[in-house]
Amino acid sequence: DEETYNNNVYYTYQDKKNTIWLGTLSSGLIKLDKNHRIEAVYPKLIDGIFESSSVRCIYEDSKGNFWIGTGKQGIFLFDRKTGKAKMVACKENGKLSSNTVRDIFEDSKGRLWFALQSGLALKDSIRHSFTEYKADPEHRNNSIYQIEEDTKTGNLILASFRGGLQIFNPENKQFKVYTSQVGDTNSLNNNNLMALAWVGKDTLLIGTYGGGLNILNLRTLKFDHISESNGLVNNAVYGIIYNGNGSVWLSTNNGLVNYHLYQKTFINFKPEHYLQSTEFNEGAFLKTNNGELLFGGVNGLNYFKPQNITFDTASRAIYFTDVRGTFREKSPLRVEMSFLSSRIEIDFMLLNYANPLGIRYYYKLKGFDTEWIPAGLQNTAIYPGLSPGTYTFQVLAKDEFENWETYSEKLTVIVEPPLWQKRWFIILGLFMVTGIVYTLFRYRTRALERSYKLQLIDSELTALRSQMNPHFIFNSLNSIQYYILKKEPKEAYKYLSTFASLMRKILQNSRLKYISVADELEGLNLYLEMEQMRMDGNLNYTIKTENIDDLDQTNIPTMLIQPFAENSIIHGLLPKDNNRKLDILISHEKTHLLCIITDNGIGREASSIMNAKRSSKHTSEGMELTQKRLKILSEGKGDFNVVIDDIHNLDGTTGTSVKLIIPIIT
Repeated sequence: DEETYNNNVYYTYQDKKNTIWLGTLSSGLIKLDKNHRIEAVYPKLIDGIFESSSVRCIYEDSKGNFWIGTGKQGIFLFDRKTGKAKMVACKENGKLSSNTVRDIFEDSKGRLWFALQSGLALKDSIRHSFTEYKADPEHRNNSIYQIEEDTKTGNLILASFRGGLQIFNPENKQFKVYTSQVGDTNSLNNNNLMALAWVGKDTLLIGTYGGGLNILNLRTLKFDHISESNGLVNNAVYGIIYNGNGSVWLSTNNGLVNYHLYQKTFINFKPEHYLQSTEFNEGAFLKTNNGELLFGGVNGLNYFKPQNITFDTASRAIYFTDVRGTFREKSPLRVEMSFLSSRIEIDFMLLNYANPLGIRYYYKLKGFDTEWIPAGLQNTAIYPGLSPGTYTFQVLAKDEFENWETYSEKLTVIVEPPLWQKRWFIILGLFMVTGIVYTLFRYRTRALERSYKLQLIDSELTALRSQMNPHFIFNSLNSIQYYILKKEPKEAYKYLSTFASLMRKILQNSRLKYISVADELEGLNLYLEMEQMRMDGNLNYTIKTENIDDLDQTNIPTMLIQPFAENSIIHGLLPKDNNRKLDILISHEKTHLLCIITDNGIGREASSIMNAKRSSKHTSEGMELTQKRLKILSEGKGDFNVVIDDIHNLDGTTGTSVKLIIPIIT
C-alpha cells in the first residue's frame, strides 16, 4: 500500500516456520502470510530512547533468537509473539563502532557474526558484547555487505564494498584480501562487492557495483568476469541466487537477469514483465524452501518460481495498418508516386500478442536501406523523400527473448522519374552531345592536318593536342552527362555552350602564329570557367595584367599559357578537396613579358608520389613543348625561359609557381 508504507524493500528472509519477513528502508519490519499478502507491519522497532524504522537485515539463530540489523540504530532482538523489540548494541551504548548492519550470519560452530559498515563483528556467546575485526583499519575499506562460510576451511567469505573480497580466519583472526589489480585479467575487476552465492563448494559468484558478475574458482583463485561488454544488461549486481544446473538469477540496476553459466546466455526481464521496477536492492534476494525466488527493490517485491515461467513461442502475422503519401496508384501491396511528392509513411503492427511492449520491430526499404533499421517499440517507418526508382519495404518482428521472429509481406514502392531521367531522353541527349563534340573534333583535326609542316608547325600541333587532350574531352563529356542526370539542363546547356566557345576559340587561334594577349586571356578564361563548373565551383581563379597599355596590340605565341594552367589544375589542385586557388598574372617588363601562374595545390613532390601510385599515369608534356616553342618563336627577339618553383609556406600550405619569360612581339 503506497499510501501507508514505503515500498523500498532492502531485505528478504524466511524463518524456520517458513514465514517470509521483509526489511524496508523506512517502513520497518513486514510479515507476509503464506499467500504473500501483508499480515503484519511493525513500522518502528522501539526500546526506550532507541527506535528505528530502517531494517537492513534479519536472522533467526539456532537458539530461536530473532535478530534485526538496522540502517541507523544498530542491533535489536525482536519478539515475534509480542511484536516488541529490545536494543542490543549500537554506537550510543558503546558496543558497536557503526550503527549500519547489513548482514547477520551464524557459522558452523554456532558463532554469530554481524556485517557492519565499519567491519566484521563477533558476538560473545554469553554476553551481549561484540569484538570487531577490520581488514584495513586505517582506511574506509571495511564495509561488509554479506557473509558466507567456506565449509571446507571454516573461513568466512566477506563481500566488502570498497575493500574487495575478504577471507577471514575465525581461529587466528587474520584476513586475506583479494582486490582488483590493474592489468591482471585474473583478478577482481571491481572492489565494490555487494552479493555472494555458492555454486557447489569450489565456485563463488560475486556481485559488484560497477564490475558486473565475477566468478571465483577457489581451486585456482582466478576470477572470470561477466559484464556489460559480454552482454550483461547492467554492471550493478545487487543480488545473486544460484538455482542449479547452471541457472543464475541476478538482480541489477536495470531489471532481473537469468544468466546461464555454461551456455553464457542472458534472459532479461524489465518492468513490462511485471517487475516492481528496474532497480533492485542489495540484501533483498532469497530462495525459499519451496523453490520460490524473491527479489526486493525500490518499489516492492517480486516473487516467482522459475519453472513456472512460460514463453510465447508462436509467431504472429504483421499487417500494414496504414500507408500515407501522395500516390498515383495504390493497392494493398503496391504504391506509385511522383518524384515531386515522394514522402511516404508506413504503419505496421503485429496483432494478438499478450505483451505488445515485448515486440521488437525492424524494417528495411530495399534499394534505400542497406541494413535492417531497429524501430524499438515504434511501429511507423518514415521516408521524407525518395529518389526515382523501385523499392521493396518489409518488416521483421521478434519477441524480446528471441523465441520467434516473423516477416511481413513485401510492399512495392515505385517513384516515377522526371522526363530528363527517362532512358530515352538520356540516350537522345548523349547522342546529341556526342555528335556535336565529334563534329567539332573532326573539324579541328582536319584544320590541324592542313597546317604545321615544319618544326614550328609540328611543335604547335603537339602543344594543341596536349591542350585539347582526350582526358579533357572525356571529363567535359562526363560533366555534361552529370548535369543531365542531375536534372540540371540549364547547367548542361551552359557547360556545353562554354565548351563550344572554347573549341571555336582554339580552332580560330590554331591557324595563327601569334595572337593578342586579349585573345589568349579570353580563351584561357573560357577554359578555367569550364574547369570551375566541372569542380562544382570549387575553383577560385584570377587573371590579371600589369603595365600592358593595349592588350589587343600586344602579341604572344598562340596557345602558350593554357597548358601550364591545365597542368596546375590536374597535378596540383584536383587532388585537393576544397580551397583550390589559381592566380595568373601577365606583366610588361623592360625587355619581355612575364607570366606568373601560381596555385595552392599539393606541390610537385606530393603529385609525383600520387602519380607513381596510379595504375594509369597521366604524362604532361606541356612544359617541354612550350620551352621548345619559345626557343623557336623567339627568333632572336629576346630572352625566353620557363622557371618552376615550389612554394612552402610557414603555415604548412604548399603550392607551385611557374614563370614564363616571353619575347615581346608587337
